[in-house]
Amino acid sequence: MSPAYLADARPVPQYVQPFEGGASDWAPHQYLRLALPQLAQVADVTAASWLPGALEELRSLKAAGVNMPGVGDFTVTDDTMDHARQLLALACNIRLPAPTIVPFSGGGLALTWSRSERSLVFSVYPDREVTYERTNAAHALEEDDTLESDADLTKVADRFIASLA
Repeated sequence: MSPAYLADARPVPQYVQPFEGGASDWAPHQYLRLALPQLAQVADVTAASWLPGALEELRSLKAAGVNMPGVGDFTVTDDTMDHARQLLALACNIRLPAPTIVPFSGGGLALTWSRSERSLVFSVYPDREVTYERTNAAHALEEDDTLESDADLTKVADRFIASLA
C-alpha cells in the first residue's frame, strides 16, 4: 500500500479545523501595517503582475548558474538571490514596469527597469551591496550611487517614475 493511501485513511485530529472563510476574512491592509510593520513595504502580487514571473526568473537563473572559464563565474550566490528577492518585492517597485534580470560575473545580478528609453538599474552584489544608476532618454547617466537603505531605494524609484511623466 502506498504511503499516500495511508495518509488519506488516517482520521483528522480534532484540533485541526478546516478554513472555510472567503476573501472577506482576510485582515485589512491597515491592520497588517500596524501589527506587522516589517510587512508594510512588501508588494501585493496582484498589484505587480510581473512579480511572480520575475521571482521565477530569479529561481531559474540560480539553477542555471555556470562558471565559464576565461569569461566569468555567473553562478548567483544565495545572498544575492535573497537580497534581489527582497528588492523585487518592495512595494515601491510595483509602480515600475517589469524588470529585466541578468546575472553578472562574480555572483551578482542586475535588475533593470526601462520605459520611454529611460532606465533604472540596481546591481546586487554577493556582499549585499546594492548600487544603482538612472539614465535619461538620451542614455546619459543622471545619477548613480550605493543604496544605504530601503528609503533610498524608494526615493530613487520615485525619481525614475517622475522622469517618465
